[in-house]
Amino acid sequence: MAAESNSPAARTPPALGSFPNEIILHILYFLPPEDNLLAFQLLSSHLSRLANTPSLWRYHCSNSFKYWNPDHEFQRKLRAPVSEVDWKRLFLERKQRNERIALLFDGMLATRLGRMWKFEQVCHLGYDAKDFLVEQCHADESLEDVLARRYYANAVLDSIHKEVAIKEWARFASDVVPLLRPWPARMSTRTLNTIIERNLAAFDMFILHDQTGDVDEVITLLDNIAAEFQSSHPDFDTMSTRDKALALNRWLRHKNLLGMESPALNYRRLRNCFLGQALRYAPHDSLPLISSVIYCSVAGRLGLDAQPCLFPSHVHALVLSPPGESLDGQALPPHDGDGDGDGEGDDVPPGATLEHGMHLDPYGADHEVPRSVLNAILSSHGWDANRDLFLTPASPVNLAMRTAHNIRAAFTPDLSAPHTPEPYAAASDTSLPASGASALDRDAAFQAYLWARLMLLPPSDVQWVQTLHRLLGRFVNSWAGDVWLVERYLLPLYDGVGPGAQAWDDPLGLVRAKRQLDTVQPLAKGRAAGGAADIGFRVGDVVRHKRLNFVAIVTGWADDGSRLDGEVVDGEDVYAVPMYYRCLRGGSLTQVQVLQESIIPYDGEVPPELFEIAGMYFKRFDAETGRFVSNIREEYPDD
Repeated sequence: MAAESNSPAARTPPALGSFPNEIILHILYFLPPEDNLLAFQLLSSHLSRLANTPSLWRYHCSNSFKYWNPDHEFQRKLRAPVSEVDWKRLFLERKQRNERIALLFDGMLATRLGRMWKFEQVCHLGYDAKDFLVEQCHADESLEDVLARRYYANAVLDSIHKEVAIKEWARFASDVVPLLRPWPARMSTRTLNTIIERNLAAFDMFILHDQTGDVDEVITLLDNIAAEFQSSHPDFDTMSTRDKALALNRWLRHKNLLGMESPALNYRRLRNCFLGQALRYAPHDSLPLISSVIYCSVAGRLGLDAQPCLFPSHVHALVLSPPGESLDGQALPPHDGDGDGDGEGDDVPPGATLEHGMHLDPYGADHEVPRSVLNAILSSHGWDANRDLFLTPASPVNLAMRTAHNIRAAFTPDLSAPHTPEPYAAASDTSLPASGASALDRDAAFQAYLWARLMLLPPSDVQWVQTLHRLLGRFVNSWAGDVWLVERYLLPLYDGVGPGAQAWDDPLGLVRAKRQLDTVQPLAKGRAAGGAADIGFRVGDVVRHKRLNFVAIVTGWADDGSRLDGEVVDGEDVYAVPMYYRCLRGGSLTQVQVLQESIIPYDGEVPPELFEIAGMYFKRFDAETGRFVSNIREEYPDD
């Protein structure tokens, strides 16, 4: 007993609440917020107060979610005093939205019934869904439905991005275009260049997929380039306008931010048409229009008056000296038309006259391009009468339309010239730029071309009507997920078109038909119902066409002469034969119909371009059987 009484008392570990508040708060920043919500804040009232510190939940909002829908005004909230925002409530709201998004997304993969409605519900959440969708775009290979998960995450994300671009163009068409008429507009050069930047960056949204580089991020890239140039040229402000313009041009070209490597091979590559692609990926190849816009955008941030000129077949940049000063910094006598120099409210915009301006070719030359050279080119084409039209600043609308034309030309090879196929790059590969060899990129670029024309051309224009016809023609089979975009943005424009144009198409009827189809359970087609012995291939089989030699995946079959959706690739009358198949082939999102006699099993390596589109109909690829696992068992339960 004596020995027991002399032993040291057992030490009781200190309670967590006895630690200094600063240490507990520091620990909380490393504790997952979910654990805080489920356990830590419930331990005691003292710990609960610490666990609900506003600055802690602001930290979790900033670090748990990268993307926020604009309606949150998240950047404004970050700048506000921390106590003005209920940060915990905001965090919980985002978590609840993510849970709803996950539920809708899983339902979208599970059944075709209601898939379009679920698709739209996720799209309506905008950038709040982007974090979840980007994660699904990189779903682990071990998942049972990895291909479907990646494909539909990318499709929903693309639709959200398209709306960002369409809203940008819609806002421009309604709010800005009226201010640009008549052209030249009474608007500052800096304002015009900002409009041009945003209009062109909107094209990138169609091919952005799960990558960074949306409209605001493209603007930030241009800001950073200007800041880098400014820091490397401390004497820039002391230079004359001519020296400034040439120094910037040489620096940008030295950085390979302008122009193109090996134009003979690379000129018509899809990536060269996009402002964001040119800024983000080395080599920073770009077409003359994009090179000129990059130059003028950076120049404007440095105080230069520079705007692109739509010179025939090769866009140039026009740089003008400040009012009352020559390009070489010499004072000039007052001259009518100089205005007050602020660029706002002048009779002409800064840079609209050529007397004290210089032309540059940012795409192809370090030096100034003499006006005599440009005039000689125009004369050789017989355009003397319209010379000023090509040598003065181009309107933002015309630059956007030229960009759309360039995109269209990128996947419409000139038959008079040799065509060098682009190397394939998966749309999901964030380390590589967009590729015209990718079916997803090519299809997305074509949509960018169509939507830009529909949003920026007058709806009464015959080109607008023709473009609408082309978009709705593809919409019937390929772009059903964009029903909500057609309904929200095209129907109001269509309603304002005269009856002559409306005779072409019925977009409202198409929208209603798609919505009705989304509520109908797919009709099951069992192999036992027909001549199963005659059905040589199953859904998911990889086949090769004997004559055309393309590799494809079987996505459907019919043995009763009924029509299947898809392009007929065999020359025979497929409706007179008992068995044909619907197949998905690489390089196209459009299915094709083939005769059973025209295809044979394929056991070689599956082309990589098939994997990025196979998720439309399949869960994954089974390497052991060499087949794709069907995700359309509602229609083909035996396959």
